[in-house]
Formats: sequence, structure tokens, C-alpha cells
Amino acid sequence: MSIVLKSFNSKLLQFYVSLLINFFKSKGSSSIKVVFLPVKKKKWSVIKSPHVHSKSKDQFEMRIYSRLLIINSLNLNNLFYLESILKKGFSRGLSLSFKYNN
Repeated sequence: MSIVLKSFNSKLLQFYVSLLINFFKSKGSSSIKVVFLPVKKKKWSVIKSPHVHSKSKDQFEMRIYSRLLIINSLNLNNLFYLESILKKGFSRGLSLSFKYNN
């Protein structure tokens, strides 16, 4: 099974990754890998005043941090239980996606 976590806040993401690692270790999963995915950056500029001062612009940047958790040797009942808990209890600003490998 693999879980992809995405967030705008790197500290929030790291907190939930450590929380998931502790959960899987308590359930008896022996092999857990954390893969740091590249940070995606989006940049854009907005003109402050469109009429006279068109050269003055505000610049913005958005960063999306991602982690991939790869978990082996966990039974299906625990996986579905974990998925239901995670989708209900996770905070805002964090995105989850699950992939089940056969």
C-alpha cells in the first residue's frame, strides 16, 4: 500500500507523516519507507494598478510539499480501518490519496 500526502505547510505534513509512522509501527508493520517527493512551485504576478502604474506588480508563490509512504505487510482490515479514520480526522490543508498494491 502507498499513501501520498500533500500540503502547503511543511511542518503540518511532517507531523502527520510521523503520526502515520507511529500508527503503522504499533500495528506491527515492519517495513515503512518515506519518500520525499519534489516541491512543486507555482509563481504568478498581479498588476497593482492597471491604469497608470502598470509596471508595479505583486509577485506570489505557492509551494506544495509531498511525501510518499510505502507500507508492506499490513492486512486489509487494518487498511480499511485506517483509511476511514484518516479521511474523517485529518485537518484542513492536507490531501491524501491511497493506492492498494496486490
